[in-house]
Amino acid sequence: MKDRSRLLLILVVQMIIPLRFNFSEMPTGIELLDPSMQAGSIVSDNKFQCEQAAMDVMAVDSNTPNIFANNKVGSNMAFGLRTDGIRVIGRSNVEVNNNTFDLLSGAGVLLVHAGASLKSNPVNDNLFSACTRGSTAMGDNSLTRYTRNCFESSFSYDISVFGTGGPIGTPNGIFPIQGMAASEAGNCFSGGGIPEIENSTNQISYFIFDSDGMLPVTAATPCHALSSSTGVTPFLSVGPDPSSCSGSTVS
Repeated sequence: MKDRSRLLLILVVQMIIPLRFNFSEMPTGIELLDPSMQAGSIVSDNKFQCEQAAMDVMAVDSNTPNIFANNKVGSNMAFGLRTDGIRVIGRSNVEVNNNTFDLLSGAGVLLVHAGASLKSNPVNDNLFSACTRGSTAMGDNSLTRYTRNCFESSFSYDISVFGTGGPIGTPNGIFPIQGMAASEAGNCFSGGGIPEIENSTNQISYFIFDSDGMLPVTAATPCHALSSSTGVTPFLSVGPDPSSCSGSTVS
């Protein structure tokens, strides 16, 4: 199994190829490490139970996005040892869609200065189940939007957004408008006092559907509320767009 996994790793760096494989008993399932890649990869329909992360994308700013979709990500390590889902570090072009991140001791999605690429790097329609941290965005991820994700029983937070210092004017944070007036962001949060969004960068305008169309905003779907968030201002949306909370179809 390890030899086959190593071969698949070589192929995915060179071309767009969907994989259907069970990645386990290895530190990291797939690593994209070549900054010169022009065409993005497609990693879909897999099951990952790795020691450190399912996938690492290290400064791969390809012309087309590297798509991580419909994968089920868990861990084969003791819970005290950190395991992340997908880690995107440095200017990159990624899409993270329709995955399940389950019982991870780290973050389901970790973004570190991915937005320096000026690519959108969206995180959409994922299920984060009982992870210590749902998603962490560090530094410049300034075009990233979170849409219709479902967070269940996160331990520390659902989404954390924080800067990494640098000169005044250094880009930090995610896209400052999440959702829009015509269509809400649609993320379903853990609740129970767990921070939905911990933001220590520029203020985020976050759109929530309120069926009565009146202020103050009251979420029509209770798990869409921001009762324990910081650095976020709720705005009224007139269009519902809730998460299905279904995640990946991989069993």
